Amino acid sequence: MITERNRIDTVLSSQAIPFVVLDSNIWLDILIFDDPRTRPIHAALISGKLVAWTDSRCYGELARVLDYPQFSQFKFCREEALAWVQAHSRWFDGEKCDHATALPQCSDLDDQKFLELARDCQANFLISKDKAVLKLASRMQKDCNVSVLLPEVFCRIHSLDLNIKNVIVDNQ
Repeated sequence: MITERNRIDTVLSSQAIPFVVLDSNIWLDILIFDDPRTRPIHAALISGKLVAWTDSRCYGELARVLDYPQFSQFKFCREEALAWVQAHSRWFDGEKCDHATALPQCSDLDDQKFLELARDCQANFLISKDKAVLKLASRMQKDCNVSVLLPEVFCRIHSLDLNIKNVIVDNQ
């Protein structure tokens, strides 16, 4: 039988897992470049210690970016990379959307979708290296309660091991 205490414990434990939005460059660092600053995020996604959200616009951008010719020199399969993102993220369909909260306007309009997704899915964090996005950190925190952080700062705050040498990729 579920008691009130069990319900509260379940809510508290589910809140301990950060909800994040990763911009396309962070996904690229995870999927292609194996950037040491994003290895802890990669490992946390695999282990379920982190929940990443995406939607059709953000996923669509990543799919387009993976087709850029400059990435052809790297050994990766586009379809496997996209399948990995699907397997390790939650899809936001807009049902929980609250447009009452105004958003700051990003100087790079292509990045506005990440701000919108972070607000709409009630993410705790938007992880980015994009200067135009990072510039809006204080406004996003104040207006939407979303912390916009560099990946290495996010990892330090959450005590994720920045010295991970390899991330073992699961089969999904």
